[in-house]
Amino acid sequence: YTVDPKYLDEAQAVIDGMSDAGISLYNSTLMRNINATDMLVANALVDLSALTAAGPFACSSMSSWGASTASDPFLDGHLVVTRLLDWSKHPTLTDNVLLTVHFPKEADEQPWICIGYAGLFGALSAISESGLSACLNMGNNDASAGGAPYYPILLTVRNGIESADYDGDGSHTPADITAAIQDRARNIDTIVHVTKDEGLGSRPLIIESNNAAGVAVRDCSDNTIIPADNLVA
Repeated sequence: YTVDPKYLDEAQAVIDGMSDAGISLYNSTLMRNINATDMLVANALVDLSALTAAGPFACSSMSSWGASTASDPFLDGHLVVTRLLDWSKHPTLTDNVLLTVHFPKEADEQPWICIGYAGLFGALSAISESGLSACLNMGNNDASAGGAPYYPILLTVRNGIESADYDGDGSHTPADITAAIQDRARNIDTIVHVTKDEGLGSRPLIIESNNAAGVAVRDCSDNTIIPADNLVA
């Protein structure tokens, strides 16, 4: 695995912040204080989940817009996302749910929010200031042929969400997340649901990826039995 230097700095900042707040860094399982590398391992949680005895995570999501939300007086045809985070019920997670608001200072980045857990600074369920959202779901083909060093998928999605214009086309669109995923090697199969509310003209994407098969993108034009303006992962 590899990460950008900025994420190592951020991991160390989390450790420093815990220490400054008087929180014990000692972990009884590791029998030592946790460090920045441990924080990065935690942010590769979904990548490593397929290797554990507990098995992989799951998750699902659905976006609806246009004819599917036109009768709702609040939405009036605009896009809404429904998201199920089908993870473990372990209290380490369920007792530490956190909404994090990021305000980057870099000129080529933008504010964004993440719905996740304490210590998780990758983009699990995220929305950028410009209205682009990404929800990470897990796939079922974890072939990782020909890709190392791998890059944690939550940090890959964050690269696309946090960047003001990842693919350089002049705007922040679902294509930015596709480009970010294509740029990095993956050790896990993921299904990333990406949306941006454009009212009746919304065109959300499902980005499916693993190193064996590459990256495939689908939208509602690929639907079979799913009716109307809905896209499901």
